[in-house]
Amino acid sequence: MFNAITIALMMVLFKGAVYERGSEGFDCRAYQYATTSYKDTGSMDPAYIVYAQSDNDVISAIKLARNHSIAIAIRTGGHQYCGASSTSGNNIQLDLSKTYPTVEWEDPEDNDYTVVTFGVSTSLGLLNSQLKEHGRFVPTGQCSYVNLGGHCQTGGYGASARSFGLLSDHIQKLRIITADQDEPKFRWIHRDSESEEEQELFYSVVGGSPGNFGVISHVTLQVHRDEDHALSRGVRGRIPYDRGVLKQLLDLVLEMGDEDDFPADYDVVITMTSERPAQYADKPEDAKIVIWAQWANLEGAGQAYDPTFFQRLIGIASSGGNTSMTPHETVLLQDEPMIMSELTNHWIIPIVREFQLPYIKNVKLSDLSSSELRANHYTDWVTQRVDMIEANTQATECYLVHQFSYGGGRHSRFARNGDDGQTSFSWRDSSFLFVLDVFYNGEKPKVREFAKQYQKETELEALGEEGRFSKQDRRLLWGSQDRNLHAARQYYFDEAPTKYERLAANKARFDPRDVFTPNAFSVQAPRKEGAMAAGVKKAVTRLWQAIIDAPEKRSGDRGGEATTEL
Repeated sequence: MFNAITIALMMVLFKGAVYERGSEGFDCRAYQYATTSYKDTGSMDPAYIVYAQSDNDVISAIKLARNHSIAIAIRTGGHQYCGASSTSGNNIQLDLSKTYPTVEWEDPEDNDYTVVTFGVSTSLGLLNSQLKEHGRFVPTGQCSYVNLGGHCQTGGYGASARSFGLLSDHIQKLRIITADQDEPKFRWIHRDSESEEEQELFYSVVGGSPGNFGVISHVTLQVHRDEDHALSRGVRGRIPYDRGVLKQLLDLVLEMGDEDDFPADYDVVITMTSERPAQYADKPEDAKIVIWAQWANLEGAGQAYDPTFFQRLIGIASSGGNTSMTPHETVLLQDEPMIMSELTNHWIIPIVREFQLPYIKNVKLSDLSSSELRANHYTDWVTQRVDMIEANTQATECYLVHQFSYGGGRHSRFARNGDDGQTSFSWRDSSFLFVLDVFYNGEKPKVREFAKQYQKETELEALGEEGRFSKQDRRLLWGSQDRNLHAARQYYFDEAPTKYERLAANKARFDPRDVFTPNAFSVQAPRKEGAMAAGVKKAVTRLWQAIIDAPEKRSGDRGGEATTEL
Protein backbone atom coordinates (compact mmCIF):
# COMPACT_ATOMS: atom_id res chain seq x y z
CA MET A 1 0.00 0.00 0.00
CA PHE A 2 1.77 3.20 1.23
CA ASN A 3 5.55 3.18 1.59
CA ALA A 4 7.73 4.50 4.39
CA ILE A 5 8.41 7.77 2.56
CA THR A 6 4.69 8.42 2.27
CA ILE A 7 4.10 7.75 5.95
CA ALA A 8 6.94 10.08 6.92
CA LEU A 9 5.47 12.77 4.69
CA MET A 10 2.08 12.44 6.37
CA MET A 11 3.75 13.16 9.69
CA VAL A 12 5.18 16.38 8.24
CA LEU A 13 1.90 17.53 6.73
CA PHE A 14 -0.16 17.08 9.89
CA LYS A 15 0.61 18.20 13.42
CA GLY A 16 -2.03 15.85 14.78
CA ALA A 17 -1.64 12.09 15.04
CA VAL A 18 -1.99 10.04 11.84
CA TYR A 19 -2.88 6.34 11.68
CA GLU A 20 -2.49 4.24 8.56
CA ARG A 21 -4.83 1.40 7.66
CA GLY A 22 -3.34 -1.82 8.99
CA SER A 23 -1.08 -0.12 11.51
CA GLU A 24 -1.13 -0.83 15.24
CA GLY A 25 -4.06 0.90 16.90
CA PHE A 26 -5.83 1.66 13.62
CA ASP A 27 -8.84 -0.62 14.10
CA CYS A 28 -9.87 0.78 17.47
CA ARG A 29 -9.59 4.32 16.07
CA ALA A 30 -11.62 3.44 12.98
CA TYR A 31 -14.41 2.11 15.22
CA GLN A 32 -17.65 4.13 15.21
CA TYR A 33 -21.22 3.58 16.32
CA ALA A 34 -22.07 1.92 13.00
CA THR A 35 -19.08 -0.44 13.00
CA THR A 36 -21.10 -3.21 14.65
CA SER A 37 -23.54 -3.21 11.73
CA TYR A 38 -21.50 -2.10 8.70
CA LYS A 39 -17.93 -3.28 9.26
CA ASP A 40 -18.30 -6.20 6.86
CA THR A 41 -19.40 -3.89 4.03
CA GLY A 42 -15.89 -2.44 3.72
CA SER A 43 -17.35 1.07 3.76
CA MET A 44 -15.74 2.04 7.09
CA ASP A 45 -12.07 1.47 6.32
CA PRO A 46 -10.25 4.76 5.53
CA ALA A 47 -6.71 4.79 4.18
CA TYR A 48 -5.69 7.17 6.95
CA ILE A 49 -7.22 8.62 10.08
CA VAL A 50 -6.00 12.15 10.77
CA TYR A 51 -6.62 13.62 14.22
CA ALA A 52 -6.64 17.32 13.36
CA GLN A 53 -4.84 19.43 15.94
CA SER A 54 -5.84 22.84 14.57
CA ASP A 55 -7.13 24.75 11.54
CA ASN A 56 -3.84 24.05 9.78
CA ASP A 57 -4.45 20.31 9.74
CA VAL A 58 -7.95 20.79 8.35
CA ILE A 59 -6.67 23.09 5.60
CA SER A 60 -3.86 20.68 4.74
CA ALA A 61 -6.33 17.80 4.45
CA ILE A 62 -8.57 19.80 2.12
CA LYS A 63 -5.69 20.79 -0.15
CA LEU A 64 -4.43 17.24 -0.26
CA ALA A 65 -7.84 15.83 -1.12
CA ARG A 66 -8.84 18.53 -3.59
CA ASN A 67 -5.67 18.49 -5.63
CA HIS A 68 -5.38 14.71 -5.85
CA SER A 69 -8.96 13.44 -6.18
CA ILE A 70 -9.47 11.76 -2.85
CA ALA A 71 -12.22 12.52 -0.37
CA ILE A 72 -12.55 13.44 3.30
CA ALA A 73 -15.03 11.96 5.77
CA ILE A 74 -15.54 14.22 8.79
CA ARG A 75 -16.07 12.75 12.25
CA THR A 76 -16.72 14.64 15.46
CA GLY A 77 -18.54 12.01 17.53
CA GLY A 78 -18.94 9.16 15.05
CA HIS A 79 -22.60 8.42 15.81
CA GLN A 80 -23.95 8.39 12.24
CA TYR A 81 -26.01 5.21 12.10
CA CYS A 82 -25.14 3.94 8.61
CA GLY A 83 -21.44 4.79 8.78
CA ALA A 84 -21.54 7.92 6.62
CA SER A 85 -19.05 9.68 8.91
CA SER A 86 -16.44 7.17 7.73
CA THR A 87 -15.02 6.24 4.34
CA SER A 88 -12.98 3.62 2.47
CA GLY A 89 -10.67 3.21 -0.52
CA ASN A 90 -7.89 5.82 -0.65
CA ASN A 91 -9.89 8.38 1.31
CA ILE A 92 -9.13 10.11 4.60
CA GLN A 93 -11.00 10.09 7.91
CA LEU A 94 -10.63 13.57 9.46
CA ASP A 95 -11.29 13.28 13.19
CA LEU A 96 -12.36 16.48 14.98
CA SER A 97 -13.35 14.88 18.27
CA LYS A 98 -10.85 16.99 20.22
CA THR A 99 -9.97 19.75 17.75
CA TYR A 100 -12.55 22.38 18.68
CA PRO A 101 -13.64 21.98 22.34
CA THR A 102 -14.10 25.66 23.23
CA VAL A 103 -17.07 27.59 24.61
CA GLU A 104 -17.23 31.39 24.43
CA TRP A 105 -20.04 33.64 25.62
CA GLU A 106 -20.80 36.80 23.65
CA ASP A 107 -20.71 40.02 25.70
CA PRO A 108 -20.88 38.27 29.09
CA GLU A 109 -20.32 41.55 30.91
CA ASP A 110 -23.97 42.52 30.46
CA ASN A 111 -25.00 39.28 32.23
CA ASP A 112 -27.40 38.44 29.41
CA TYR A 113 -25.67 35.20 28.41
CA THR A 114 -28.03 34.38 25.55
CA VAL A 115 -25.51 34.08 22.71
CA VAL A 116 -22.78 31.47 22.98
CA THR A 117 -20.29 29.87 20.59
CA PHE A 118 -19.38 26.21 20.94
CA GLY A 119 -16.69 24.27 19.13
CA VAL A 120 -18.03 21.25 17.25
CA SER A 121 -16.02 18.85 19.43
CA THR A 122 -18.37 19.64 22.33
CA SER A 123 -20.56 16.74 23.46
CA LEU A 124 -24.25 17.28 24.18
CA GLY A 125 -23.67 16.38 27.80
CA LEU A 126 -21.01 19.07 28.16
CA LEU A 127 -23.02 21.61 26.17
CA ASN A 128 -26.02 21.22 28.45
CA SER A 129 -23.95 21.39 31.62
CA GLN A 130 -22.14 24.52 30.41
CA LEU A 131 -25.45 26.24 29.69
CA LYS A 132 -26.89 25.16 33.03
CA GLU A 133 -24.08 26.94 34.89
CA HIS A 134 -25.48 30.22 33.60
CA GLY A 135 -29.16 29.33 33.89
CA ARG A 136 -29.47 28.86 30.14
CA PHE A 137 -30.70 26.03 27.93
CA VAL A 138 -31.36 25.01 24.36
CA PRO A 139 -33.17 21.96 22.92
CA THR A 140 -30.85 19.09 21.96
CA GLY A 141 -30.93 15.39 21.32
CA GLN A 142 -30.82 12.89 24.16
CA CYS A 143 -27.48 11.09 23.77
CA SER A 144 -24.86 12.61 26.05
CA TYR A 145 -21.94 11.39 23.93
CA VAL A 146 -23.06 12.79 20.58
CA ASN A 147 -20.88 15.73 19.53
CA LEU A 148 -22.15 19.01 18.16
CA GLY A 149 -20.66 18.80 14.65
CA GLY A 150 -23.01 16.31 13.02
CA HIS A 151 -25.85 16.99 15.45
CA CYS A 152 -26.29 20.62 14.44
CA GLN A 153 -26.33 19.70 10.74
CA THR A 154 -29.05 17.05 11.11
CA GLY A 155 -31.41 19.05 13.32
CA GLY A 156 -30.78 18.18 16.92
CA TYR A 157 -34.09 16.39 17.45
CA GLY A 158 -34.89 15.86 21.12
CA ALA A 159 -37.35 15.84 23.99
CA SER A 160 -38.05 19.60 23.81
CA ALA A 161 -38.73 19.90 20.08
CA ARG A 162 -42.39 20.80 20.38
CA SER A 163 -41.80 23.52 22.97
CA PHE A 164 -38.62 25.04 21.54
CA GLY A 165 -37.98 23.52 18.11
CA LEU A 166 -34.74 21.92 17.00
CA LEU A 167 -31.24 22.76 18.18
CA SER A 168 -30.45 23.88 14.63
CA ASP A 169 -33.23 26.45 14.75
CA HIS A 170 -31.05 28.28 17.26
CA ILE A 171 -27.93 28.55 15.08
CA GLN A 172 -27.16 32.23 14.41
CA LYS A 173 -23.90 31.72 12.57
CA LEU A 174 -21.30 29.05 11.95
CA ARG A 175 -17.61 28.95 11.07
CA ILE A 176 -16.89 26.82 8.03
CA ILE A 177 -14.27 26.06 5.42
CA THR A 178 -15.22 24.87 1.94
CA ALA A 179 -13.14 23.39 -0.88
CA ASP A 180 -14.09 25.81 -3.66
CA GLN A 181 -11.36 28.39 -3.01
CA ASP A 182 -7.79 28.37 -4.35
CA GLU A 183 -6.61 29.10 -0.81
CA PRO A 184 -9.15 27.52 1.55
CA LYS A 185 -9.95 29.69 4.55
CA PHE A 186 -12.37 29.44 7.45
CA ARG A 187 -15.12 32.05 7.42
CA TRP A 188 -18.24 32.88 9.38
CA ILE A 189 -21.60 32.62 7.64
CA HIS A 190 -24.74 34.10 9.20
CA ARG A 191 -28.33 32.93 9.26
CA ASP A 192 -29.59 36.42 8.38
CA SER A 193 -26.88 37.31 5.88
CA GLU A 194 -27.84 39.44 2.88
CA SER A 195 -25.20 37.67 0.79
CA GLU A 196 -26.75 35.20 -1.66
CA GLU A 197 -23.67 32.99 -1.37
CA GLU A 198 -23.91 32.83 2.43
CA GLN A 199 -27.65 32.20 2.27
CA GLU A 200 -27.18 29.22 -0.04
CA LEU A 201 -24.29 27.78 1.98
CA PHE A 202 -26.13 28.16 5.29
CA TYR A 203 -29.25 26.59 3.76
CA SER A 204 -27.26 23.62 2.47
CA VAL A 205 -25.13 22.97 5.54
CA VAL A 206 -27.96 23.25 8.07
CA GLY A 207 -30.21 20.40 7.00
CA GLY A 208 -28.81 19.31 3.64
CA SER A 209 -26.47 16.46 4.50
CA PRO A 210 -23.85 16.43 7.25
CA GLY A 211 -20.23 16.92 6.20
CA ASN A 212 -21.02 17.16 2.47
CA PHE A 213 -20.40 20.87 1.96
CA GLY A 214 -17.45 21.73 4.19
CA VAL A 215 -15.89 21.46 7.63
CA ILE A 216 -17.61 23.30 10.48
CA SER A 217 -15.43 24.29 13.43
CA HIS A 218 -17.75 26.45 15.57
CA VAL A 219 -21.46 27.19 15.95
CA THR A 220 -23.01 30.25 17.59
CA LEU A 221 -26.35 29.60 19.30
CA GLN A 222 -29.11 31.85 20.59
CA VAL A 223 -30.12 30.18 23.86
CA HIS A 224 -33.02 30.51 26.30
CA ARG A 225 -33.08 31.92 29.84
CA ASP A 226 -34.42 30.02 32.84
CA GLU A 227 -35.99 33.17 34.25
CA ASP A 228 -38.30 33.43 31.23
CA HIS A 229 -39.76 30.00 32.09
CA ALA A 230 -39.58 30.08 35.86
CA LEU A 231 -42.67 27.92 36.44
CA SER A 232 -41.62 25.00 34.22
CA ARG A 233 -42.37 21.46 35.39
CA GLY A 234 -41.23 17.95 34.54
CA VAL A 235 -42.02 14.24 34.67
CA ARG A 236 -39.36 11.56 34.45
CA GLY A 237 -39.48 7.98 35.64
CA ARG A 238 -39.58 4.36 34.66
CA ILE A 239 -41.91 1.42 35.04
CA PRO A 240 -41.56 -2.26 34.12
CA TYR A 241 -42.58 -3.05 30.56
CA ASP A 242 -46.25 -3.93 30.19
CA ARG A 243 -47.91 -4.03 26.78
CA GLY A 244 -51.23 -2.74 28.07
CA VAL A 245 -49.65 0.18 29.91
CA LEU A 246 -47.51 1.03 26.88
CA LYS A 247 -50.64 1.16 24.73
CA GLN A 248 -52.39 3.47 27.20
CA LEU A 249 -49.41 5.81 27.24
CA LEU A 250 -49.26 5.91 23.44
CA ASP A 251 -53.01 6.55 23.33
CA LEU A 252 -52.53 9.53 25.63
CA VAL A 253 -49.83 10.93 23.35
CA LEU A 254 -52.25 10.52 20.44
CA GLU A 255 -54.79 12.61 22.36
CA MET A 256 -52.38 15.55 22.28
CA GLY A 257 -53.09 15.77 18.56
CA ASP A 258 -56.87 15.78 18.94
CA GLU A 259 -56.85 19.48 19.75
CA ASP A 260 -54.99 21.69 17.28
CA ASP A 261 -54.67 24.31 20.03
CA PHE A 262 -53.00 21.91 22.47
CA PRO A 263 -50.44 24.11 24.25
CA ALA A 264 -46.89 24.02 22.90
CA ASP A 265 -45.64 23.95 26.50
CA TYR A 266 -46.11 20.17 26.56
CA ASP A 267 -43.52 17.70 25.29
CA VAL A 268 -43.87 13.97 25.95
CA VAL A 269 -41.54 11.16 24.88
CA ILE A 270 -42.38 7.53 25.63
CA THR A 271 -39.47 5.09 25.32
CA MET A 272 -39.58 1.31 25.63
CA THR A 273 -36.34 -0.69 25.91
CA SER A 274 -36.01 -4.48 25.99
CA GLU A 275 -34.24 -6.28 28.77
CA ARG A 276 -30.51 -5.73 28.66
CA PRO A 277 -28.65 -9.02 29.23
CA ALA A 278 -25.23 -8.70 30.83
CA GLN A 279 -23.43 -9.96 27.73
CA TYR A 280 -24.89 -7.20 25.52
CA ALA A 281 -25.11 -4.14 27.77
CA ASP A 282 -22.93 -2.10 30.10
CA LYS A 283 -25.52 -2.42 32.87
CA PRO A 284 -28.01 -5.34 32.86
CA GLU A 285 -31.66 -4.29 33.24
CA ASP A 286 -35.15 -5.67 32.85
CA ALA A 287 -37.41 -4.41 30.07
CA LYS A 288 -38.74 -0.97 30.90
CA ILE A 289 -40.84 1.98 29.80
CA VAL A 290 -39.36 5.43 30.43
CA ILE A 291 -41.50 8.57 30.49
CA TRP A 292 -40.03 12.01 29.76
CA ALA A 293 -42.37 15.01 29.84
CA GLN A 294 -42.21 18.75 30.40
CA TRP A 295 -44.42 21.79 30.69
CA ALA A 296 -42.25 24.69 29.51
CA ASN A 297 -44.11 27.75 30.85
CA LEU A 298 -43.67 29.47 27.49
CA GLU A 299 -45.67 32.53 28.57
CA GLY A 300 -43.57 33.11 31.66
CA ALA A 301 -44.71 34.49 35.00
CA GLY A 302 -48.46 34.58 35.43
CA GLN A 303 -49.23 31.69 33.08
CA ALA A 304 -51.79 29.33 34.58
CA TYR A 305 -50.87 25.67 34.84
CA ASP A 306 -53.43 22.87 34.59
CA PRO A 307 -52.11 19.62 36.15
CA THR A 308 -54.75 17.39 34.51
CA PHE A 309 -52.61 16.08 31.66
CA PHE A 310 -49.65 15.14 33.86
CA GLN A 311 -52.00 13.59 36.42
CA ARG A 312 -53.37 11.33 33.70
CA LEU A 313 -49.85 10.50 32.51
CA ILE A 314 -48.68 9.54 35.99
CA GLY A 315 -51.93 7.69 36.64
CA ILE A 316 -51.42 5.46 33.61
CA ALA A 317 -47.84 4.78 34.69
CA SER A 318 -49.17 3.64 38.06
CA SER A 319 -51.64 1.17 36.52
CA GLY A 320 -51.09 -2.37 35.31
CA GLY A 321 -49.91 -3.62 38.68
CA ASN A 322 -47.42 -0.78 39.21
CA THR A 323 -47.68 1.18 42.44
CA SER A 324 -45.81 4.16 41.01
CA MET A 325 -42.94 5.17 38.80
CA THR A 326 -39.41 4.59 40.04
CA PRO A 327 -36.29 6.68 39.36
CA HIS A 328 -34.71 6.42 35.94
CA GLU A 329 -30.92 6.73 36.24
CA THR A 330 -31.44 7.99 39.84
CA VAL A 331 -33.92 10.72 38.80
CA LEU A 332 -37.65 10.66 39.57
CA LEU A 333 -39.90 13.61 38.71
CA GLN A 334 -43.65 13.40 39.25
CA ASP A 335 -44.92 16.74 37.99
CA GLU A 336 -42.21 18.59 39.87
CA PRO A 337 -41.49 22.31 39.47
CA MET A 338 -38.00 22.60 38.01
CA ILE A 339 -36.06 25.17 35.99
CA MET A 340 -35.65 24.39 32.30
CA SER A 341 -31.84 24.14 32.36
CA GLU A 342 -32.21 21.39 34.95
CA LEU A 343 -34.93 19.64 32.96
CA THR A 344 -32.97 19.67 29.69
CA ASN A 345 -30.04 18.07 31.50
CA HIS A 346 -32.43 15.37 32.74
CA TRP A 347 -33.46 14.63 29.15
CA ILE A 348 -29.85 13.58 28.38
CA ILE A 349 -29.12 9.83 28.46
CA PRO A 350 -25.69 9.02 29.95
CA ILE A 351 -25.01 5.91 27.84
CA VAL A 352 -23.22 5.47 24.53
CA ARG A 353 -25.75 2.95 23.17
CA GLU A 354 -28.48 0.68 24.46
CA PHE A 355 -26.95 -2.64 23.35
CA GLN A 356 -23.45 -3.63 22.25
CA LEU A 357 -24.91 -5.37 19.21
CA PRO A 358 -25.49 -4.79 15.50
CA TYR A 359 -28.80 -3.15 14.68
CA ILE A 360 -31.35 -2.23 12.04
CA LYS A 361 -32.60 1.31 12.55
CA ASN A 362 -36.12 2.46 11.78
CA VAL A 363 -36.93 6.14 12.35
CA LYS A 364 -39.98 7.67 10.69
CA LEU A 365 -42.20 10.74 10.78
CA SER A 366 -45.95 10.57 10.16
CA ASP A 367 -48.15 12.60 7.84
CA LEU A 368 -51.31 11.35 9.57
CA SER A 369 -53.39 13.04 12.25
CA SER A 370 -54.14 11.47 15.61
CA SER A 371 -57.67 10.63 14.50
CA GLU A 372 -56.32 8.87 11.41
CA LEU A 373 -53.81 6.93 13.49
CA ARG A 374 -56.58 5.96 15.87
CA ALA A 375 -58.75 4.80 12.96
CA ASN A 376 -55.78 2.71 11.79
CA HIS A 377 -55.56 1.11 15.25
CA TYR A 378 -51.96 2.31 15.33
CA THR A 379 -51.31 1.77 19.04
CA ASP A 380 -52.75 -1.77 18.90
CA TRP A 381 -50.53 -2.54 15.94
CA VAL A 382 -47.28 -1.06 17.24
CA THR A 383 -47.59 -2.61 20.70
CA GLN A 384 -48.23 -5.95 19.01
CA ARG A 385 -45.03 -5.45 16.99
CA VAL A 386 -43.13 -4.59 20.17
CA ASP A 387 -44.52 -7.56 22.07
CA MET A 388 -43.66 -9.90 19.23
CA ILE A 389 -40.00 -9.35 20.15
CA GLU A 390 -40.26 -8.49 23.82
CA ALA A 391 -42.19 -11.62 24.73
CA ASN A 392 -39.52 -13.75 23.03
CA THR A 393 -36.15 -12.04 23.47
CA GLN A 394 -34.42 -15.22 24.61
CA ALA A 395 -35.75 -17.18 21.65
CA THR A 396 -35.26 -14.47 19.01
CA GLU A 397 -32.05 -12.99 20.48
CA CYS A 398 -33.36 -9.62 19.33
CA TYR A 399 -33.84 -6.52 21.47
CA LEU A 400 -35.89 -3.38 20.87
CA VAL A 401 -35.77 0.33 21.45
CA HIS A 402 -39.14 1.94 20.69
CA GLN A 403 -39.87 5.65 21.02
CA PHE A 404 -42.95 7.73 20.28
CA SER A 405 -43.55 11.47 20.52
CA TYR A 406 -45.87 14.19 19.22
CA GLY A 407 -44.59 17.32 17.48
CA GLY A 408 -47.72 18.72 15.86
CA GLY A 409 -50.37 21.34 16.54
CA ARG A 410 -50.51 24.89 15.29
CA HIS A 411 -48.52 26.21 18.26
CA SER A 412 -45.70 23.68 17.90
CA ARG A 413 -42.27 25.31 17.56
CA PHE A 414 -41.11 22.23 15.67
CA ALA A 415 -43.57 23.13 12.92
CA ARG A 416 -43.49 26.92 13.17
CA ASN A 417 -39.70 27.27 13.21
CA GLY A 418 -39.46 25.47 9.89
CA ASP A 419 -41.31 28.18 8.01
CA ASP A 420 -38.43 30.66 7.61
CA GLY A 421 -36.85 28.90 4.61
CA GLN A 422 -33.32 29.53 5.90
CA THR A 423 -32.49 25.85 6.40
CA SER A 424 -33.13 22.72 4.34
CA PHE A 425 -34.69 20.44 6.96
CA SER A 426 -37.63 18.44 5.66
CA TRP A 427 -40.95 17.14 6.96
CA ARG A 428 -41.55 19.95 9.50
CA ASP A 429 -45.30 19.50 8.99
CA SER A 430 -45.15 15.99 10.48
CA SER A 431 -47.26 15.08 13.48
CA PHE A 432 -45.63 12.10 15.20
CA LEU A 433 -42.16 10.56 15.48
CA PHE A 434 -41.71 6.80 15.57
CA VAL A 435 -38.52 4.88 16.41
CA LEU A 436 -38.35 1.08 16.34
CA ASP A 437 -34.74 -0.11 16.39
CA VAL A 438 -33.87 -3.79 16.47
CA PHE A 439 -30.55 -4.94 17.95
CA TYR A 440 -29.64 -8.58 17.32
CA ASN A 441 -27.04 -11.27 17.91
CA GLY A 442 -24.98 -10.85 14.76
CA GLU A 443 -23.02 -14.05 15.29
CA LYS A 444 -26.02 -16.12 14.20
CA PRO A 445 -27.16 -15.77 10.56
CA LYS A 446 -30.69 -16.94 11.38
CA VAL A 447 -31.05 -14.23 14.00
CA ARG A 448 -29.82 -11.61 11.54
CA GLU A 449 -32.32 -12.77 8.93
CA PHE A 450 -35.13 -12.72 11.47
CA ALA A 451 -34.28 -9.12 12.41
CA LYS A 452 -34.21 -8.08 8.75
CA GLN A 453 -37.53 -9.75 8.05
CA TYR A 454 -39.07 -8.20 11.16
CA GLN A 455 -38.12 -4.70 10.05
CA LYS A 456 -39.21 -5.37 6.48
CA GLU A 457 -42.64 -6.45 7.70
CA THR A 458 -42.81 -3.45 10.04
CA GLU A 459 -42.19 -1.06 7.14
CA LEU A 460 -44.69 -2.79 4.87
CA GLU A 461 -47.40 -2.55 7.50
CA ALA A 462 -46.50 0.96 8.73
CA LEU A 463 -46.26 2.84 5.43
CA GLY A 464 -48.31 3.42 2.30
CA GLU A 465 -51.93 4.19 1.47
CA GLU A 466 -53.06 1.51 3.91
CA GLY A 467 -50.16 2.08 6.29
CA ARG A 468 -50.76 2.13 10.02
CA PHE A 469 -48.37 5.04 10.69
CA SER A 470 -47.91 7.16 7.58
CA LYS A 471 -48.93 7.26 3.94
CA GLN A 472 -45.62 8.78 2.96
CA ASP A 473 -42.24 7.28 3.87
CA ARG A 474 -40.58 10.17 5.73
CA ARG A 475 -37.03 9.57 6.94
CA LEU A 476 -34.51 11.66 8.86
CA LEU A 477 -30.80 12.10 8.16
CA TRP A 478 -29.88 11.49 11.80
CA GLY A 479 -31.78 8.20 11.84
CA SER A 480 -30.80 7.08 8.37
CA GLN A 481 -31.01 3.45 7.36
CA ASP A 482 -29.81 3.89 3.77
CA ARG A 483 -26.30 4.00 2.35
CA ASN A 484 -27.05 5.79 -0.93
CA LEU A 485 -28.61 9.18 -0.26
CA HIS A 486 -29.11 10.11 -3.90
CA ALA A 487 -31.02 6.90 -4.61
CA ALA A 488 -33.21 7.40 -1.52
CA ARG A 489 -33.57 11.19 -1.79
CA GLN A 490 -37.37 11.15 -2.02
CA TYR A 491 -37.52 9.78 1.54
CA TYR A 492 -35.24 12.41 3.11
CA PHE A 493 -36.16 15.62 1.27
CA ASP A 494 -39.57 17.22 0.84
CA GLU A 495 -40.56 19.76 -1.84
CA ALA A 496 -39.49 17.21 -4.45
CA PRO A 497 -37.67 17.64 -6.70
CA THR A 498 -36.89 21.32 -6.01
CA LYS A 499 -35.13 21.05 -2.65
CA TYR A 500 -32.75 18.26 -3.61
CA GLU A 501 -31.96 19.93 -6.94
CA ARG A 502 -31.09 23.13 -5.07
CA LEU A 503 -28.83 21.20 -2.70
CA ALA A 504 -27.19 19.37 -5.62
CA ALA A 505 -26.49 22.67 -7.38
CA ASN A 506 -24.94 24.04 -4.20
CA LYS A 507 -22.88 20.87 -3.87
CA ALA A 508 -21.36 21.56 -7.29
CA ARG A 509 -20.82 25.19 -6.31
CA PHE A 510 -19.15 24.73 -2.92
CA ASP A 511 -17.49 21.33 -3.44
CA PRO A 512 -16.68 21.19 -7.17
CA ARG A 513 -14.07 18.43 -6.78
CA ASP A 514 -16.07 16.17 -4.46
CA VAL A 515 -13.68 16.64 -1.56
CA PHE A 516 -16.58 16.03 0.82
CA THR A 517 -18.09 13.07 -1.02
CA PRO A 518 -16.48 10.20 0.92
CA ASN A 519 -19.25 7.68 0.32
CA ALA A 520 -22.62 7.24 -1.35
CA PHE A 521 -24.58 8.79 1.52
CA SER A 522 -23.93 12.25 0.09
CA VAL A 523 -25.77 14.85 -1.93
CA GLN A 524 -24.57 14.41 -5.51
CA ALA A 525 -23.82 17.32 -7.80
CA PRO A 526 -25.75 17.01 -11.10
CA ARG A 527 -22.62 16.46 -13.18
CA LYS A 528 -21.51 13.61 -10.91
CA GLU A 529 -24.65 11.52 -11.09
CA GLY A 530 -23.70 7.92 -11.72
CA ALA A 531 -19.97 8.67 -11.62
CA MET A 532 -19.29 9.50 -7.99
CA ALA A 533 -17.24 6.44 -7.10
CA ALA A 534 -14.66 7.11 -9.79
CA GLY A 535 -14.12 10.59 -8.40
CA VAL A 536 -13.39 9.50 -4.86
CA LYS A 537 -11.38 6.32 -5.38
CA LYS A 538 -8.39 7.26 -7.51
CA ALA A 539 -5.35 5.00 -7.72
CA VAL A 540 -3.08 5.97 -4.86
CA THR A 541 0.36 5.45 -6.39
CA ARG A 542 0.23 8.50 -8.69
CA LEU A 543 -1.30 10.62 -5.94
CA TRP A 544 1.38 10.04 -3.37
CA GLN A 545 4.21 10.13 -5.91
CA ALA A 546 3.09 13.61 -6.92
CA ILE A 547 3.22 14.72 -3.31
CA ILE A 548 6.63 13.18 -2.70
CA ASP A 549 8.05 14.91 -5.79
CA ALA A 550 7.31 18.41 -4.44
CA PRO A 551 6.88 18.52 -0.67
CA GLU A 552 6.90 21.90 1.08
CA LYS A 553 7.01 22.91 4.71
CA ARG A 554 3.90 24.42 6.20
CA SER A 555 3.30 26.94 8.94
CA GLY A 556 3.27 25.39 12.40
CA ASP A 557 1.26 28.16 14.03
CA ARG A 558 -1.81 26.78 15.77
CA GLY A 559 -4.99 28.14 14.22
CA GLY A 560 -3.17 29.84 11.32
CA GLU A 561 -3.39 29.11 7.62
CA ALA A 562 -1.51 26.23 6.06
CA THR A 563 0.96 27.25 3.37
CA THR A 564 1.77 23.88 1.87
CA GLU A 565 0.69 23.41 -1.74
CA LEU A 566 -0.41 19.83 -1.61
